[in-house]
This record gives sequence, C-alpha cells and structure tokens, in this order.
Amino acid sequence: MRVQSGLRAGDELRHVRAFVFRGSSCVDAVEIGAGALPLERDDQSALGVGTLTVAEVGPLEPGVYAVQLVGRRPGATGAESGAVLLERCVVTSISNDRVLRIALTTACVGVTCPAAGGSEAFTECLNGQCVDPRCDPTRPETAPFCCDRDRLGDACDADPSVCRDDDDCDVIADCAGAPRCSEGACIEAEDDRCDEAQHCDVAMRACVPDDPSVDADAGLLDARAETLDAGGDEVDAPLDMDASSTPLDAAIA
Repeated sequence: MRVQSGLRAGDELRHVRAFVFRGSSCVDAVEIGAGALPLERDDQSALGVGTLTVAEVGPLEPGVYAVQLVGRRPGATGAESGAVLLERCVVTSISNDRVLRIALTTACVGVTCPAAGGSEAFTECLNGQCVDPRCDPTRPETAPFCCDRDRLGDACDADPSVCRDDDDCDVIADCAGAPRCSEGACIEAEDDRCDEAQHCDVAMRACVPDDPSVDADAGLLDARAETLDAGGDEVDAPLDMDASSTPLDAAIA
C-alpha cells in the first residue's frame, strides 16, 4: 500500500497510517492489518510519484476490503502527535496480489463530506469533491461513484471529480506549483513558488518557514476557517485512491 500527494513531506504531511478492514466499510469493521510511515523532507519526490510504502498486508482472500488512510501534520511530541490533516476510506475488491496507491489530494484539505445537498453515500474526498468510497479514477466503470449527481447534476458529464489531463487541475494556492493529473488525482509539483527555506502551506494559502518542529495546527485551522468564511469552497478532508502500475479491481456493485 502506497501514498501519493502534492503536500510537503515532513512540513505539511509528517505521518501517514493505514488500516485495512474486511468488508465494505471502515466503520465498525474488523481490522485485519495496519501500517505507519513517518515522512521527512527527503521523501518529497517519492511522495509525489506515489512510491512510498505505508503498509504491506497479506496474503488476503479474494473479496471486498476497505482501507483507511490517515495523514497528520507535524506535532510537538513526535511524528504521530500532530493534528489530522487528511483521511479517507476507500473500498476495493481483491482477487490477487496487487499494489494500492492512495493519493491525498491537497484540494481536500478543509473539505467535509458528504457535502450539503449531496448524496449521503459520497463520504470521501478527491480533488476537492466528495466521492463514493468505491470511486477508482483508473477504472471507467466506477465513474458513477466519482461524481455526486445529487449535488452537481449534469456537470458530472463535463467536469467530473477525477481529472483527465493537467488542465483539469486547479491551482489550490498562489504559492503552489502547477498540479499535474496523475491517474485521476491532481498532484502538485515538487517545486513551489516560495523562497528558500520556505514551503507553500495549502491550509494557510501562503509560504511559511520550513520548521516541522513547530506545531502550528491551531493557527492553521483558524486561518483555513477564515479563508472559507471569506468565500472559499468547503467540502471535508479525506483521501483518494489511485491504482499503481498493478491495476486494481475497484468496482463494487
């Protein structure tokens, strides 16, 4: 199981933990595996392309499984002590050994799902939009799970939640690098527009000093709330699933 993101390794995203459950839910489910990965700045390139392994679970019997990924900010007392920045549950079917790559998209920071006026089944977030846990951007047959028609209607046909090329990816903050479309997920470039010894923090929408030892979670959350009150879009903060070079059987009827 691998993680992919345009968030800044070590500075924004300090720790990732994965939980694997048997069945189609991450709630009140039987946990059958877990793993954790602390992130450092040197992990940025691998994080961007999705080659960082969070957990290895198996062997698994063929069937339906749910995976929850939890990403945390830097904390004051260790890699896993920071506030949760993003988390998401994804559901997939397993028929043989495979690699699952889960992308934590920056546009999901501060987003709450399900969205007001949307389907209650669309509880997770991809590229800033609420999606069903069964959404797999690499599998066209799961398209109905990747755009909330209850909320977006016919816009799902012209502008689905999954990206198809780089032009479908919006710049989340002026200081961020231009995102690219990576198998349906928008991932920011490793280089941002900040000065040396700074990084672009998407929660702050600004360049901040590189100092993962500082626990600024409360201030970041307050700033994010002010941004939303000023007219920013709101939806919740989870993950997205993205198959690696080994394809996934991700459609669950």
